[in-house]
Amino acid sequence: MSKIKQVNIKGVWGRECAVPILGGKQLLCFQSDEVNRGGTEYVRFVDARTGKELLYYDKQEWVDDPQLVMGVIMGSIQHGAKLIPVKRS
Repeated sequence: MSKIKQVNIKGVWGRECAVPILGGKQLLCFQSDEVNRGGTEYVRFVDARTGKELLYYDKQEWVDDPQLVMGVIMGSIQHGAKLIPVKRS
């Protein structure tokens, strides 16, 4: 397997893989196999322009509710992740 070239992209952590989606407007980010041979422990969606994280799911959330998490990930790949402010009471 070839080495992954590390580049500086706003919002991307170290040796993370970043796949452009939505015509390059967002990035789907996850651990490279060089970092974690067992597979990725999380997925993130990042605004490619600002570097702001829009969505994050880790492996425990997948274990707890796989259908919901997979649905959100697939929907975000198709339509983009949206940052929704949460009001705290």
